[in-house]
Amino acid sequence: MLEYWGEDSWEISPLPEEKFPLTAEDFEARLDIYENNQISYLRQLERCSEEEEKEKIIASLQKLESWFVLQVEPPPSQLKKSEHNEWRSREKSKLQTGYSPHSMVALRQFFPPPDKKSPAYRELVRRLTVSKV
Repeated sequence: MLEYWGEDSWEISPLPEEKFPLTAEDFEARLDIYENNQISYLRQLERCSEEEEKEKIIASLQKLESWFVLQVEPPPSQLKKSEHNEWRSREKSKLQTGYSPHSMVALRQFFPPPDKKSPAYRELVRRLTVSKV
C-alpha cells in the first residue's frame, strides 16, 4: 500500500532488515515499500532543480534498487506451469538488466548495468540458485 501524506508529499519508508528466503507475505510487504519509495524518489526528482540534490536522490534510488533486486520472489505455491515460467523469467531478468522487473520505466535510466564481478551480483546468483530459478 502506498503511503500518501498530502498532495505533494510521499513518505520514504525505511527498508526492512535483510532476510532470505522470503515468504510470499514478506515479499509483498517489501514490494509495497519498493513501489512507494520509487514514487517518492520520482516526485523528488521531478521537483528538484539543484544538480547536487538530484545526485543524492539518484544515489538513494540506486540503493533502493540494489536492495530490491536481492529480494527474491518466492515461487508460486500452485505450480501452474505458466505462473512458474513467469516467475522464473522475472527473477532471471534481474541478472541481465541489473534492475527489478517491478521498477518504474521512467527510473531505469538511473540504474547502471549489472557488474557481474560485484559481491551483490554474486549474492543474487546464489539466491536464485537456492530458489531454483
